[in-house]
Amino acid sequence: MKLDSEADRQAFLAKAGRTLLSSLDYRETLQRLADLAVPVLGDWCAVDMVREDGGYARLAVAHSDPHKVQLAHELWERYPPRPTDPIGLANVIRTGVPEMLGEIPAELLETSAQDPEHLAILKSLGLKAYMVLPLTAKGTVLGALTLVQAESGRSYR
Repeated sequence: MKLDSEADRQAFLAKAGRTLLSSLDYRETLQRLADLAVPVLGDWCAVDMVREDGGYARLAVAHSDPHKVQLAHELWERYPPRPTDPIGLANVIRTGVPEMLGEIPAELLETSAQDPEHLAILKSLGLKAYMVLPLTAKGTVLGALTLVQAESGRSYR
């Protein structure tokens, strides 16, 4: 599904609305929403929420390749976001300000990687662009939705 016309956008929003109302299980609903976002809004989609202890919980990941979904879960466990990260998930949750990068420079991967193996994995994924959107309720940031462009070669403007 492309979102080239107003009718396409309305159809996508209607489908997203039905998805949100389809289950009382919030994890299932968030996973369905992430699945719906791929590949329409990004090649990757993740939904992360703030835990009571201030850490982050990854509640949903979507990609067209199930092996990459598994890799995303493994990376999350091995290299969790650091609360002090100046960009990305932690920054958006901390500030409540959306973040978008139309092109991910190699230097960003180098400064974001937690060790050489992490950097090699990030480079192998071919990440091109990303946006992280805060999920808020009543003025409180509850988590974030992350969309990433990679193998499609698309970008965000």
